[in-house]
Amino acid sequence: MIFFGREVLLTCTAQCDEQLPACTRCVKRGEKCSFLTANSEQDSPNSHSNSNGTPHDCSAEQHARQSLELELMHQWSTATCKSMEYNRPDSREKMAIDLPRSALKYEYLLDGMFSFTALHLAHEHQADPHTMDYYVAAAMSFRDRGMQRAAPAIQEFQNIDYKPEANEVFAVFWFAALTGMTSMALTVLTRREPENFASPEIVTGRAFINMHVEIAQLWRGTRAIMIFAASMETDPGVYIRPDEPEPQSTALDPETDAALSQLETFISNAAPTPSSGVVDQDHTPLYIQSVALIRKGYDTLAANGHVDDTLAWGPILGNDFALLLKEGVPRALLSTLCYGTLLDKASRRWWARDAGRMLVHECSVELAGCPEEWYPLIRWARTRVGLPEASPASSGPSDPPSVG
Repeated sequence: MIFFGREVLLTCTAQCDEQLPACTRCVKRGEKCSFLTANSEQDSPNSHSNSNGTPHDCSAEQHARQSLELELMHQWSTATCKSMEYNRPDSREKMAIDLPRSALKYEYLLDGMFSFTALHLAHEHQADPHTMDYYVAAAMSFRDRGMQRAAPAIQEFQNIDYKPEANEVFAVFWFAALTGMTSMALTVLTRREPENFASPEIVTGRAFINMHVEIAQLWRGTRAIMIFAASMETDPGVYIRPDEPEPQSTALDPETDAALSQLETFISNAAPTPSSGVVDQDHTPLYIQSVALIRKGYDTLAANGHVDDTLAWGPILGNDFALLLKEGVPRALLSTLCYGTLLDKASRRWWARDAGRMLVHECSVELAGCPEEWYPLIRWARTRVGLPEASPASSGPSDPPSVG
């Protein structure tokens, strides 16, 4: 039933109306399309005009789209929501019940939920490139539509006089969270050649470094939402620890503790690197904070297995750090390389699989020509995530990581 619906939907959307990405055909052709038929709300139930204005029967397309949405809601409720549990006693209820209920009221949150869930199904169908391709295309289309729908709501939060209700804070926060996690999952799933998801894995330059920059920028407004939520009398169901003091490590193994202490020494002693995209200032305190947050992430994982502090690393460091990383500033790369060893600990989650390993690999490649005293730390990070102990002394490590 569901697979019949998918084929109908792919057939009905073979000719684009240039509204939204991205059905399979149009992704591969570099074209825009209306996988979800963005204007369907304004169309009559049984007719639709294609890009040439020619009406055609779209009842099969509507049925296929409804089947897809039902499949996605079922997947969310039975599996995907479990991968979203966070460090809060009622997180399972929030993800399984409260988030879908809120999504029925806020369409952008529903799109965000469907996008993330479609990538979960893509992950489960990696052995079938055609089916995986279909779900990735669906995820991209839901994501783009959700971002368009969310824009006015997010803009409202920029107004200091705006007084949102708790349920709107919940919806905007979790839409942002889902969008960032979708970016990570999409990078993980599409790290192979886009024309053939079954082809051998290749390292595509800065895919995972750029992913981290994108997530940090996507989530740069979530801190403000968290602070806003903390001031509300009604609990909005948001993960809130925006003003937590500097974390202190208590559970690190000696090897990791020594490596992070070494990282602190290197970033404290290294000469500042000019940066064209960030205000000219000493960013040493920002780098020191990055190490403290890595320690906190390791502590949280050791204590209860939650990845909240792991994912909060980029958003807390903010846009300045993201710009430094984007420009390839050595200290930002070295800190991110060590963060990759923490992110690798979350690799059992489907949306983070190999993300830490690939981040370590890309950072170590870009650190070719770095100070020689940094080499042991780079080799430690690579070994920690299961990569060859290649040295960056010349052209950098060239062995692409194997997929586990």
